Amino acid sequence: MSRSTEFLAGCRDEAPLLLGVAPFGMIYAIAALAAGVPAWVAQLASALVFAGAAQLVIVQMLAAGAGALPIALTAGLLNVRHVLYSASMAEYVRHLPRRWRLLLAYLLTDEAYAVAVLRYQRRDGAPTGAQADPARSDRAESDSIAREAAPDLRHWYFLGAGFTLWAGWQASTAAGLLFAATIPPSWELDFAVPLTFIA
Repeated sequence: MSRSTEFLAGCRDEAPLLLGVAPFGMIYAIAALAAGVPAWVAQLASALVFAGAAQLVIVQMLAAGAGALPIALTAGLLNVRHVLYSASMAEYVRHLPRRWRLLLAYLLTDEAYAVAVLRYQRRDGAPTGAQADPARSDRAESDSIAREAAPDLRHWYFLGAGFTLWAGWQASTAAGLLFAATIPPSWELDFAVPLTFIA
């Protein structure tokens, strides 16, 4: 597979997950404005922090008047799971240049990990657990040798998945900021944070 094929495959496989991510991006933006966060800061945070659950908790704690230290500690604890994700992905990306590893670390989220790790677990692009046809064992063996000799471009798939989620998060944040004024004050959004963890 080529770089563009891997990248587009990552975009394609990640896209359905945006249906679940988009509402949370909008809820984050609305909650940020309600907490007194300027719109440009809320959007910038989505671009730089790119951590939905942490962003939701941060704006809720800001609204409650929490100090910087409790907010930082809470956000750090929420993102401890990314250490586990990183450890799981390390064997697949350690051969990449530092710039690639940093970029993929930035794009590593729950949803991007979910699709990328499955791609890494299958070298040839076939569905995980697919059974080989015994009648074609010789051809399968030669194909396997050819795949091993080919360059590993699966990080482009990871990039496509991560970029798709990043772009969707930016768009949903922007939509939330744009339409926040149309949300009736009677709509309570306090459910957003616990719902994030239930999901």
